[in-house]
Amino acid sequence: MKTIFTARTINAVRTALAVTLAVGAGILGGVVTNVAQLPAAHAQQEAMMPSGAFRKLAHKTVGKASVVKGAKGGQALRFTGFETGKGPKLHVYLVAAADVKDNDAVKKLVDGKMFVDLGALKSIKGNQTYAIPAGTDLSKYQTAVIWCDQFDVSFGAATLQ
Repeated sequence: MKTIFTARTINAVRTALAVTLAVGAGILGGVVTNVAQLPAAHAQQEAMMPSGAFRKLAHKTVGKASVVKGAKGGQALRFTGFETGKGPKLHVYLVAAADVKDNDAVKKLVDGKMFVDLGALKSIKGNQTYAIPAGTDLSKYQTAVIWCDQFDVSFGAATLQ
């Protein structure tokens, strides 16, 4: 049987596709002159986006929260390596604070409507992504919080820096 695709052909197609997608998504912001720069350019852009590690407030919460480019050009909040405790009516909030020390600090922000609700928590474990509404000022809403709406308790928080 004759081989139709070689490893070299497949790598050339992968590189061309990656460049096309990167330029189309605006990652590179223009014409690519050196394909070898593509991974470095993407990594540099990702490094400039705010991110932070989750920490326990009322319940053990671990993982990383990162602001990333959304599928339609907007922004999204991505959780990686995420895990928290079980609870009813868990939501993902961005709160208007550079940091929160404890549940009382989060409760004051929630009671004062100083948060953006990104929706119900999709799962207590695993990687997941939440769209950030257009116009959200991330210089104001700097902390991601897992909030239990039923009991007014913050399970954990991640400061986005």
